[in-house]
Amino acid sequence: MFIKDIDRKIIYNTQCKLDVINVFSVNETTQNLEDIKVKLSSKYQNFLDVFDQAQADKLSSYHLYDHKIDLTSDVTSFCCRAYWMFLYKLQKVKKYLNENLFKKFITSSKVSYFSLVLFILKANKDLWFCVNYQKLNAIIRRNHYSLSLINEMIEKIVDCKHLTWLNIISTFNKLWMHSDSENHTIFIIALEAYKSKMLFFELINDFVSFQQYMNDVFWNFLNDFCQVYLDNILIYSKTQWEHWQHVKMILNHLQEADLQVNIQKCEFNLKETIFLEVIVSEQDLRMNSIKVKVIVN
Repeated sequence: MFIKDIDRKIIYNTQCKLDVINVFSVNETTQNLEDIKVKLSSKYQNFLDVFDQAQADKLSSYHLYDHKIDLTSDVTSFCCRAYWMFLYKLQKVKKYLNENLFKKFITSSKVSYFSLVLFILKANKDLWFCVNYQKLNAIIRRNHYSLSLINEMIEKIVDCKHLTWLNIISTFNKLWMHSDSENHTIFIIALEAYKSKMLFFELINDFVSFQQYMNDVFWNFLNDFCQVYLDNILIYSKTQWEHWQHVKMILNHLQEADLQVNIQKCEFNLKETIFLEVIVSEQDLRMNSIKVKVIVN
C-alpha cells in the first residue's frame, strides 16, 4: 500500500468523528463510582463526585482563567510540512482526535500557519501525543508569576502528625484558551488542521497559568493546613479530628470548584508521605533516597 493510500485510509473525517469513540456507558460509570465508594472512607462518602473520572473529562463552564498567548513579535507564519508516519502512529492520532473532538477539547480549523505533532515514548511503551510548539514558544512573552519555593512549603508541615495527599485529574481541562489565542494553537495532521479549546501542557506559561489558578482556588487554606503545587495537594494537621475536618473542607472546595482527584493516586491519613520528592513526616524532612541514588550514580 502506498503512503498516500495509508494517509487517505487513516485520516480522520470530521463528518463521522463519532464512529469509534470510546465513551463510558452508564453501567461502567456506575461501576466506577461503586469502586470508589469501596476505597473511600465512610467519612468522605458525600464527596464521591470529586473522584469521578467522567466529570474530569468535561470542560469548565466558566472562563475566569482563560489562557492568553502574548507574542513578542508579529510573526505567525510557521511553514511546516506534515511528515510521514507509520500506520500505528496514524491510528494513535485518530484515537486522540476522536476522543478530544468528542470532549470538545479541540475543533477543526482552517488557517495558513500551524505546528506539527510528535510522539514521545512513555515508560509503559505507549505513545504520548504532543504538539511541537517549539517555534511558537520561541516568540511567546514569558509570564514571571512566581511558583512557590519548595523548602518554604515543606517547612510549614513539620510537627504535623496527620497527612493526606490528593492528586488532581487533568486540571488543565478547566482552563480554556482565550478566544484571541486559539488560532495560535493550531496543529496539522496530514490534510486536516485542528485548534485547541483548552490549555495544552506543551505551551510556554502553561504551568504558570495552572499554578495561579490553583493558588486562587485554594487561597483561603494555603499555609494554614494545605499546600498546593501544580496538581498535588497536601493536607496536614496536628490532631486526628482536625485532619478529618481539614480534608472535608478541601473536598468540599474541590466540589464547588468542579475539580476532580484521582482516587488511585490519593493517600489518606498518613504518618509519612513523599511530597515534591521530599519525604515528609512528623519527625523530620529528608530527601528521597531513591532520587539521591540516581543523581549520585
